[in-house]
Amino acid sequence: MDTNITSSILSDFTMTPEWVTAIATIILVLATCIYVFFSYKLTKETIKLREVETSPFISIIFDISFQAVSHSKIIIKNIGKAPAYDISFKVDEKYLSHFNGYTFENTIEYFAPEQEFFILANGFNNLKEAGFESIPITVHYKSKDNRSFTEVFNLRWQHFKYFEKDTLEDIKKSFDDLNKEIKELNTTVKNKKYFVSNKLSVLEIEKKDDYVQFIFSNGEICKINKKFIADIGFKNIENVDIDDGDIQDYSTRTKFTAEEVFSNIMNLKLSSEE
Repeated sequence: MDTNITSSILSDFTMTPEWVTAIATIILVLATCIYVFFSYKLTKETIKLREVETSPFISIIFDISFQAVSHSKIIIKNIGKAPAYDISFKVDEKYLSHFNGYTFENTIEYFAPEQEFFILANGFNNLKEAGFESIPITVHYKSKDNRSFTEVFNLRWQHFKYFEKDTLEDIKKSFDDLNKEIKELNTTVKNKKYFVSNKLSVLEIEKKDDYVQFIFSNGEICKINKKFIADIGFKNIENVDIDDGDIQDYSTRTKFTAEEVFSNIMNLKLSSEE
């Protein structure tokens, strides 16, 4: 009798209605779809975050703290988290006369994160009188993994305060401030590169199997065959590293300034060309 009761109970459990099985299957399928969807979204967001972490971003803005009547100052800066390579600019020819001789023809080979330089342009009042509502500047650049970026910046100044000077003393102060800014801006015009700081620094050393690449803060990228390393002063490149922008050769306990290394590389190139 007990055996029959047990068999009856087991039979009730095993004989699940088909509609219950169907509903359970549908719920499982829906749960799987939701899981796949959120997994896809998470993967996509992770990829985007990775791209942000490894991408440069060039910013071009007016420096509104530069209070001078006759000139304005434009800041070009890499506000991204990775270096930018092969930066080039495109500006319509009609605007070039307002940039104090800078032609935007330079290509910057390397631009580190937070690195910046300045360009002096005509003052806001002069730009307004010229009839321009904005100055568009197109910039092209690449990331280290060769991804290409193109940004268009429309520089507008209408929302800035126009700085007016009422006294000769104020005007004199503006010119003094301008002269100070010009001296501090370590720049060259025409077809020469802008130097980013007064002190030349080594930003990065890439050691490959057959060559070594030095990246300097003036934008220069220098590749040297390993067999010529001794010619620029290093005994063993594997024991060479960056020390506060300069170079320390731990094999000889000798420290070289970035200027010395850059000069030695330039001399080596000149001798090889001869």
